[in-house]
Amino acid sequence: MIFLMGTSPRFDQAPRESSSHAPDLLNQSPATPVTRVMDTNLFVARPRMDREQVARLFQRRRLWVVPVLDSHDHILGRIGVHDVMDVLAAEAREDALHMVGTSPRELIRPARAWTTARVRLPWLTACLACSLASAFLLRAFETVLDRAIMLVPFISIIT
Repeated sequence: MIFLMGTSPRFDQAPRESSSHAPDLLNQSPATPVTRVMDTNLFVARPRMDREQVARLFQRRRLWVVPVLDSHDHILGRIGVHDVMDVLAAEAREDALHMVGTSPRELIRPARAWTTARVRLPWLTACLACSLASAFLLRAFETVLDRAIMLVPFISIIT
């Protein structure tokens, strides 16, 4: 992907921002104006854009690379699809840790493990008590379950 920025005598009909794939440019005759092979529908990223917003842009438009432009439309760099994949992996890891009630900081600082355990201990105790109650109930109704074997698949729903 080649990003064409600004204007020059050769690009006198060109919009301010455009792009073209290198094979498209190389396969044209030298007399062909760049405006005939360039794509003016250019998607850009700005320095203050959220990482997830840039990732959505890549996903929706199936892009491979996006230029990063400042407020004066000067090119600052580019973001490739591999960079976005790294961001998405980090976000997915962070979301997964959040779903299980932890964070990357807890994994980095093992000295706070006791604090984390103290916070989670009431919930763990409640889960253990409910599991033990379910086990005692299943033991009490073992004879019923022997006679009505069709109820066994529903035990996981009940417990």
